Amino acid sequence: IRETQAERVVLETVSNLLTVGTQRWDILVRCLREDLGFEVEYGVLDSYDFGLPQRRRRVYLAARRDGGSVRHITEHTPFAPKSIGDILEAETFPV
Repeated sequence: IRETQAERVVLETVSNLLTVGTQRWDILVRCLREDLGFEVEYGVLDSYDFGLPQRRRRVYLAARRDGGSVRHITEHTPFAPKSIGDILEAETFPV
């Protein structure tokens, strides 16, 4: 990130990192904020909430330093289908 001078960053990893790898995660977030000047938001999302027929909890981090704000990463419209038919008949899908 430092070498490429990226203005925006998106990271995705296992949700277990927030409990087992807490110290490493804290160092990463602190480095992005304090050393590199990013606004950082992160949260846990589950693929099931977006219409996938499985549970897969992942941590997503969004960061930017181009003056724009980072929308809270966990703000989303849950979509919990009861069957494949629900998915096929849905008029809209969350983004």
